[in-house]
Amino acid sequence: YYGSWAINRPGIGSFGTSDIDPSLCTHIYYSFIGLNNATQDVEILDPALDVNRGGFRNLTNLKARYPRVKFLVAMGGWSQGSYAYSVVAASASKRATFIQQIIDFIHNYGFDGLDLDWEYPAQRDSAFGGADKENLITLLQEVKAAFEPLGLLITVAVQPSPSYIDDAYDVPALSNAVDLINFMSYDLHGSWDGSTGVNAPLHDQKIQQGWAEAYDQNYESPFACSGNQWVGYDNVRSISAKVNFVCSKGLGGVMNWAIDEDDFDGNFGPRYPLLRAMNAVKRCRN
Repeated sequence: YYGSWAINRPGIGSFGTSDIDPSLCTHIYYSFIGLNNATQDVEILDPALDVNRGGFRNLTNLKARYPRVKFLVAMGGWSQGSYAYSVVAASASKRATFIQQIIDFIHNYGFDGLDLDWEYPAQRDSAFGGADKENLITLLQEVKAAFEPLGLLITVAVQPSPSYIDDAYDVPALSNAVDLINFMSYDLHGSWDGSTGVNAPLHDQKIQQGWAEAYDQNYESPFACSGNQWVGYDNVRSISAKVNFVCSKGLGGVMNWAIDEDDFDGNFGPRYPLLRAMNAVKRCRN
């Protein structure tokens, strides 16, 4: 995933499409477009960046140099909420309008497909609650039926929490309705916990207080401390452990949120150390 707003960061944090190295990816997602809450029409969320400054086309223009990479647009995200997606999924006429609008959008800007990042069915400000679970499958089945003859991909990003999964996703049906499922195994801990925890641990254990920089082998995650400040993050070692875990489970690949949060410019060593660590295992041994 590429967070398009990263270009607005100051100094060495600024990241644009020219900083992307597609040779390290199989699929690249432009984040985000959305749905208008009032009309439920497909909506460009930042026209100044995405259109006027060429965000969409700057990304899809990379297809000429990297024809094997798929460039998709991601729709939704945390800020979009659930309401408009719930309304669209519940209505046959709105689903039909949505599908035509998204096909027109994809063709206009040259994307290879859509990633639906509805956060989350049956949760937050959902219009139809528990009915979202079945309605999501209907929506995705209809999108796939429309996309397949056009050679377009449909993927989804899903919540990892067991309670969310049970309420929001018919997993077997979901697996048959999309080309890829991106499992958002991050934001597992945060300020809402009231205590320290790694954002994206491989194993969920109680972490021990450390000094300076350290590596917790229970979490398989590095962290650093200074006074009363604590930060967890990923490094090459922790990413390698996660890739090996993916191999052990027979999963299809590794999704990264987000490439603009790597050391993309090589300010502290080689460029893209985390993305390169993901690429180090081209094929699982099993």
